[in-house]
Amino acid sequence: MNSELQNFSQGQWRAISHLCSDVSQLGTMLHYEWPASPASPYMTERLAFSNAIEMEREGSELIDISMLYGRVFQAKPEGARYGADYGSGMRIEQKYRAIIEAFSELDHFQTRPRLPAGLRQLKREQEPAPMRAMNRARDFAKRCYTEERASLEAQRVLAEENMFPAVPLPIVFHVPRLRADGDWMIGALRRFKTAIEHALDLLVAANEFIQGGETILGDAFRKDAVAWKVVPILAGKPTLRQDELCELLSVSKKTAIATLTALENAGVATEIRGLEKWQVWTAADETLGLPKAA
Repeated sequence: MNSELQNFSQGQWRAISHLCSDVSQLGTMLHYEWPASPASPYMTERLAFSNAIEMEREGSELIDISMLYGRVFQAKPEGARYGADYGSGMRIEQKYRAIIEAFSELDHFQTRPRLPAGLRQLKREQEPAPMRAMNRARDFAKRCYTEERASLEAQRVLAEENMFPAVPLPIVFHVPRLRADGDWMIGALRRFKTAIEHALDLLVAANEFIQGGETILGDAFRKDAVAWKVVPILAGKPTLRQDELCELLSVSKKTAIATLTALENAGVATEIRGLEKWQVWTAADETLGLPKAA
């Protein structure tokens, strides 16, 4: 056992044990459910944006969501303006772009040679994977890496144990102030657990939106209609411009606009005003779409 862990109190060990179990279970759920979701190929922006907002909300004032959409997604939603905190909004935009940059560099974790069974079991007995993940994150933070990179390394440890998707996800958590004690480990595990829960919640919401959208499409659209392919994209992306849809599905601008308009008329999509000449749509869903005005 790592010598710095020997001074954990009995109560700290109990809390750590429960949190390790929670992180393992949640990460394993994500491991299986993420690749199975039709929305997952498109969810990088949504997950990064949502993570950036959640990280800034800790102790922050109300956030100007309207300004954020305008700056980040070239959209100007009506009636979505919360109390303005422009400094917070700028930090969220910077965090969002940092998350996108960090997690777009890797498409897949590099797998390492597996240890022989005996050594692997010994390693697991010495330190559970979630604890090793937090220690890896702390080591990278000590070396002055960003929280995005530290969070990526935590994911890597769990992915090696099949407790996390093999594809790096834009999930970021605040690395607590660096210490080597039980309270630090508890705080880090709690933050990581919350970040994984948030990702699962978004994935569940996306899957439910797709199921509901396909039910609506089943009554009004042909099976070969482009609209069927657009629903998972709306579920995954915070906003969707017609030019993005043209690129994703290799369709004409006319087809993209006609399809998105038809989905809006069916109650699946909502159009919001784009900056300049853009037309922008988002999911017609309380969780995935625009937040309601305060």
